[in-house]
Amino acid sequence: PALMVLLVGALLSAVLSTVDSNILASAGLLTRNVIDRFRPDADDRERLYGTRMVTVICGVAAWAIASLGESIYTLVE
Repeated sequence: PALMVLLVGALLSAVLSTVDSNILASAGLLTRNVIDRFRPDADDRERLYGTRMVTVICGVAAWAIASLGESIYTLVE
């Protein structure tokens, strides 16, 4: 049982790390390509706030899309 717990923990860690990286990459791209186009004179504080808001929006959107399907295979189809 202890080995099984360790294996599940390692698997969850890998999945969460991948999800985190994808959400942060999406937020960075959206911030640079969309928000900076509309607010080119924004200072670092405004950019940081915008990036945080876009990160939350990307996370909620990913959760909503993931909750629509029963499995990954139904979402890909």
